[in-house]
Order: sequence, then structure tokens, then C-alpha cells
Amino acid sequence: MALRRNRNNYGSEEDFRRGVEELRSHFTENGTFSVNPDVLHEHGFSVNSYHEGAPHSVVVYPQSTDDVVLIMKVATRYRMPVTPYSGGTNLEGGTRGHPRGGICVDMSEMNKIIKINEADSDLVCQAGTPWMEINATLKEKGIPLFFPLDPSPAATIGGMISTGCSGTNAVRYGTAKAEWFLNIVRKPMCIISSGVRAY
Repeated sequence: MALRRNRNNYGSEEDFRRGVEELRSHFTENGTFSVNPDVLHEHGFSVNSYHEGAPHSVVVYPQSTDDVVLIMKVATRYRMPVTPYSGGTNLEGGTRGHPRGGICVDMSEMNKIIKINEADSDLVCQAGTPWMEINATLKEKGIPLFFPLDPSPAATIGGMISTGCSGTNAVRYGTAKAEWFLNIVRKPMCIISSGVRAY
């Protein structure tokens, strides 16, 4: 019988505690860190999902790509699972915590539209940007474009891309499995820009 390497080699309870404390030292001053049991439960369980939930060890609210890089460095150092959280509207159970705990990265503070490229019919935004806000901004600026995907009023771009969402307009416009240009933070700590644009 062939043996396979255990890829779920997470840290010990002490590792997790030290990881949480390191995150606390970086994020508590500006209110972007929580170990409040209610917050941990809210982010680890969903009334929309039929999957069994689990609480996280900590919820962190990054405000920049640099914050995300820092979080991933801590997660790597202490071997903690990481769960991204965007609008929290999914049915797939993607926001539930790991049974042993871990870091929940709530993207709600990274919710800005950075740039609109009308000539190219695209825009640059952060993962926590609500799709309805994108359409409201385009309308307000008089730009004759709109974002067609409509999975839920509270959905945000990061979650929509991560689940390959569809929604009521999918028959005409397709799903989120399309041409997306992403900045991805991965191990080793590098930022990868996908697609033809490099931001």
C-alpha cells in the first residue's frame, strides 16, 4: 500500500495561540482584529449553508495587500489554516472554520473601486467590493457599463470569483468563471498578478 504525505500538518494548540498573539500585536490598535466568540461564530457558521460550521480562532480585517501578506506569513509560520471571508452569502460552506481553528480573513475593509477603465470595459477593485456598489458607481458616473452577475444583493467580488457564482443573469452573460485579472498572495510570500494587466 502506497503511503501519502499528510498535507494537513497544522500546528499545535500552542502554535495557534502564538499565531493569534502575533496577529493581535499587529492589528488590535486599529480595530481590525477580533477573538470575540460572537464574531468567531458569525464568521464560522451560516444560515445560508447546509454544511456544518465551525468557529475560527481569530478574525482579522486587512486593509491592504501588505496586511494580507503579513497575515499569510503568520499563518505559514504557525501552520494555521486560513479561510477568506467576503460577503458571507455562499451556500457552499466556504466560510466555515477548520475544526481545529485557524485564521479568518474578513475582506470587508478592502472594499474600494480603485480604477475604472471605460475604454477597456473593465475596472480594478478590491475583493470586498459589493457588486451592487460597482453598478451604482458606474451609473452615478454616467458610464454605460454594468456588472451582470447577480447571485445575492450582499455578495462581494472576492466571494463571487472564489465560488464561480452565477445568478439570475447567467444564461445571458455567463458565470464568474471568466476573464479575471487577480493579485494573488501565496507561499512563498509573493504577490502574483494574473492576466494581461500588472497592478
